[in-house]
Order: sequence, then structure tokens, then C-alpha cells
Amino acid sequence: MNLAGGSVVSPRRYMLVEKLGEGGMGVVWRARDATLKRDVAIKLLPFGAAGAHQEFFEREALAMARVRSEHVIEIFDAGRLDGDQGAAYFVMELIDPPRSLADLRHALRADLARAVRLFIQATEGLGAIHRRDMVHRDVKPSNLLVAMRAEGGREVLKVADFGIALFPEEFEVDQPAVGTLGYAAPEQLLFEGIDARADVYGLGATMFDVLCGDKPHRDEDLSRWWKGRHAPGSGFTSFPPPPPVCERNAHVPPELAAIIAQCLDARVDRRFRTMAALRFALEHVITDTLGIPLAERSSPVSVDPESAARVALADLAEAVLADEVVVESERSFLKRRAVELGVAHTRAEGVVSEVLEEALARRKGGERTQG
Repeated sequence: MNLAGGSVVSPRRYMLVEKLGEGGMGVVWRARDATLKRDVAIKLLPFGAAGAHQEFFEREALAMARVRSEHVIEIFDAGRLDGDQGAAYFVMELIDPPRSLADLRHALRADLARAVRLFIQATEGLGAIHRRDMVHRDVKPSNLLVAMRAEGGREVLKVADFGIALFPEEFEVDQPAVGTLGYAAPEQLLFEGIDARADVYGLGATMFDVLCGDKPHRDEDLSRWWKGRHAPGSGFTSFPPPPPVCERNAHVPPELAAIIAQCLDARVDRRFRTMAALRFALEHVITDTLGIPLAERSSPVSVDPESAARVALADLAEAVLADEVVVESERSFLKRRAVELGVAHTRAEGVVSEVLEEALARRKGGERTQG
């Protein structure tokens, strides 16, 4: 079926307006939803696409539908053109203008605080994906979109492109090497089992790219490493370390450079274990290194600021309890964060203590369940 502006899909509901992009997994159009009178984005898979493409297309829609977060692209509808035999499509929120971290590289290198705030939002979106026991597997600048909210000109980062997301029921099954060279974690390229820390690596590579202007590894170096791992006796089996961030961009503070290096560690157990732990470290950079108060996180508005603050602090508590030990600096950071989120100074100490106790109880309960 040949499509052009003015074509209508899904029984006269969505009218295509202009093509926004095209790739191996489909074409994205701006469209007008005639029923709800709003502009949307619609992704279409060409009729007759290979079976593997159809599978990835359907997986992307299912993965998006599983996650609810302000920092993940929202899906509205899915179906096929002209009945069950037509080309597949799904409808999602429109990012207008369509910008990604790849488009904003130059601006973000000149505004470090803005860059780190967007990285923090990326941890929130990816963390929401991980809480649904999925792994994105294709975290890179072009898949992290930045929307501009009309209210106050607020920037909101959105995780997009779930075509190769790993579902929980697939974790015990051998997986093919998927991802984008230069952003995919070493274990992805080696057909090894992966978990959420593969996305930590992907976000680390993204941060490196945005702040340094290029991927942490050249494609030819990665190809040589991969061939070496599969050719005994070649003598090239160690994953090449990335160059220090500060060598590529002297304006990046050592604290942030160290965070990126930890994300990019080839040894999985040396990376941040969760997106919450990574976000905690990035928020320290904003407040302690750059000396800038954190803007209140973009969670739903609540009549009770303390209730909203507890929700935001819960994830941070999970991060600081990674070793089940809370040092004074971590507790002080949480208290300061609580006040920034609207908790009264006189209540901050008590709220932080309660949130930490609840997080510890959840952690111990989860360990008993696994045992």
C-alpha cells in the first residue's frame, strides 16, 4: 500500500501529515487523530516486511505498553491497515520538535548542568523499564528524545525505540548479539546473559558521546576485539578501555568523569547496579560538584508535598542501601533532597529515616522471597 500525506489509517481516524523519519524498522509520520483532535506520531511497518522485522515491530509496541513513566514514550494505539492482513502500525505521543540527545550534543557540552539533568531523567525512564523486568538494550543518544513542555518551558527526556527490548521471560534463553556498536555492552556483543547493567553501560556510552563528541570506542577497535575473542591465539581478548573523559573534554569535572568510567567498566560487577544508584551519583554532581540546587523532579502534582517527596526519595533510598549501610553524607544528602522536594525542615530527618527503614524492609523481604 502506497502512503502519502492525506492518507487515512485505522478506519478514518489517523490522517498522515508529514514524514518524520525512516529506518529499518518502519517509517514514522506526524498524523492527526481525528477522534481526539490532536497530533500524534504513527509508526508504520511496510507491508510485506520480513518476519523478523514484524516480530521486532510488535515487540516494540508491547514493550512500550508495559511501562508507564513520564520519561518513556507513551503508546496510544496499535493495529493493522485494512484489517488483519495489512501493514502493522502503532500510535504514540508526538515529540515536537523532534529532538534527541544526538541533536543537542553541541548545546549540552556548553551547558553541563543541563546535560546532567537530562542524564538524570534518562535514569528515571530506564529505571521504570527495569522495574518491569525489561532491558532496553539499545540506549544511545538518538533513542533519548527531548520534549519541550509548554508549562514553564520544561525539558522532559523520553526513552524511545524498544524494538530489541529484552522481556523477563527471555532472560534464561540464549540471546543473539543485538544493539548498536559503540553503545552496546561487551556482554551483549558476546552473546552472554545480560541484565539492567547493560543499559547502565549504554547510558555511560551515551554520556561519553554527548560530552566528548564521539563514542567511547571506535568501531574498528571493537570489531578487532570481537574477532580476537572468537579467534583463539590472536592475543587480542581484553575489552579496550575507553579514553579518560577529561582528555576529551577538560570541562567535565573529575566526579562526573569517574561516574561515566564506572558505567563503562567492562566488568559487569563494577558498574552501578541500578539506575537509582546511578541517578544518586549524578544528583551529587549537580548539588555538590556544580553547586546547583536540584529542580523538583517532574512527578505528578500532589496536594501533599511530603507524600510526593516520599515517592521520589524511595528510589534514592534503594540506591544508598546497596550495601545496607548509610553513611552520614548520604543521610545528609537525602535530608537536603527532602527539603528541596517540599518537606518542612523540621520533618526532613523523620521522613528520611522512615523512607530508609521502609527501603531496608523491602530489600530484606525480597531476599527472603528469593531464598
